[in-house]
Amino acid sequence: MKIWFHGTTEIASRYIVVDGFRAGSWFSRSLEDAIGFGGMHVFEVALDFEPVSDGAWQMRVPEAVPEDRIVSLNYYIRHPLVEYPDRRKAVLASNTK
Repeated sequence: MKIWFHGTTEIASRYIVVDGFRAGSWFSRSLEDAIGFGGMHVFEVALDFEPVSDGAWQMRVPEAVPEDRIVSLNYYIRHPLVEYPDRRKAVLASNTK
């Protein structure tokens, strides 16, 4: 079992805490990717599933994940001091190959 991250909105997080995650939900190995793709409300979730390919940075679960797999829900605030959006975009694009 491993910890995976799921970023989302405040409203969606309220439902997830009660009902868990739907089949087809996406999870990331990194906090930064979860925030970047989903939102600042980030779940840490204990999952048995393995990514589709070895070394994959994200995965989509084939079935619903119950709320008892949630380890924590955190709210993050970003305060970038220096940021290069084009570099981020290039790195994320390279992750999808």
